[in-house]
Amino acid sequence: FFSGSQGAIAGIVSAVVATVIGAVSSFIAYQKKKLCFKQSGKIS
Repeated sequence: FFSGSQGAIAGIVSAVVATVIGAVSSFIAYQKKKLCFKQSGKIS
């Protein structure tokens, strides 16, 4: 029972970590995109 619950907890933790990493990477990509648009706007 303990090893089973430990596996479930590990699965939940890995899912949460994957979600956080995905959110952070998409947020960084969005910020970079916004920055690029601002820079190109200044140039033109």
